[in-house]
Amino acid sequence: MSKKHRRHRQIPQQEARTQYLLDQFTEADVDSWKEMGRLVNDFEIVRYHVLEAIRQSRKSELIEALASHSVRNVDLAAFCRIVDYQYSMAPLSSRGSLIGGGRFNIGRDCDQSSAANFPALYAATSHRTALLEKFGQPAKNSPLEARDLALRPHSSYSFVQLEGHVREVLILDDSRQLKAFAKIISEFQLPEHVLKLAARAGYGQDDLLVLNRKVLFRTLLDPGWRFLPSQFGVPSNPQIFGAMIREAGFQGIMYPSARGGDRCMAVFPENLERTDSAIRITPPHPEGLEHAELNASTWRELI
Repeated sequence: MSKKHRRHRQIPQQEARTQYLLDQFTEADVDSWKEMGRLVNDFEIVRYHVLEAIRQSRKSELIEALASHSVRNVDLAAFCRIVDYQYSMAPLSSRGSLIGGGRFNIGRDCDQSSAANFPALYAATSHRTALLEKFGQPAKNSPLEARDLALRPHSSYSFVQLEGHVREVLILDDSRQLKAFAKIISEFQLPEHVLKLAARAGYGQDDLLVLNRKVLFRTLLDPGWRFLPSQFGVPSNPQIFGAMIREAGFQGIMYPSARGGDRCMAVFPENLERTDSAIRITPPHPEGLEHAELNASTWRELI
């Protein structure tokens, strides 16, 4: 094309720019938010310690109520575990649960002056549920996969099938199982100074205590259970419940997955002592696997 037929785009002296106001606030607003954050933090920590003192004073009643739950000897043939690939040679180790804590065990993310940590080994009844429990659950009809939601880069993982059995497992099927336990905690009351602090922190009356079995059941399966330990360093309701189950001598708790239609189980390795319970990796095993079974003789080496 010749020069005389070329068309040149005329560049305007100044391009028009569109600006959007995303937010607007004052220094007074920031100060107010900081104060509210401090009040919420103070309330959550004070509430935990006040209720923990009450729980300790009524521990024998609470333990007895838990003993009335449905207990079962669970066959592990349908269960499986997913672990990060780097831990493939120790798939029955529960050390990871001590780092960040799990739904029914307390980890080092909680302040040790608030609650002692203890391990748990988690398993699920299907590969899909194990994936969802480990990585998260996409929204319905989302093109994302469970691993896409995890705040971590994609990496390899190992899937292991289990066999064996665990005795003395508490079966958490529905809220009716919690009737006796919930009746006791429904009698808990917060002192006046804590109620005043709650009001200043913006809490409503329905946010303060678990007063019935349905609410208790819902909090035990709450997908947002990590909020309290991660934000305030105190255990969440399911973690407190797990500590009581473990102290009552149960070897595990089986519960509906909050992220799938199947079940999960948390096993307390220390409670396998002096029992014939055993959790085994279904063979064949990779060469060099040191512990293919978690039982009364090996649990100390796997926590």
